[in-house]
Amino acid sequence: ARLKDPNRLLKGGGKQVRHLQLLDPTPLDAPGVKKLMDRALAASPKPIDPKVPRRMVIRAVQLKQRPRRP
Repeated sequence: ARLKDPNRLLKGGGKQVRHLQLLDPTPLDAPGVKKLMDRALAASPKPIDPKVPRRMVIRAVQLKQRPRRP
């Protein structure tokens, strides 16, 4: 949450975590997003080890909800 975001790309008003909302992967190539990632990596207390397996969380937003079971 302390990461500087001059382009106001990060969403959320939390004191600990903010997020970047991606509807498709194209914004990942934007210069502002790349700068945010560089700043986040530089501010990280522990460097990222590429050998350690990582976990990615993808949450889907459905416009129409399935009917509930009776």
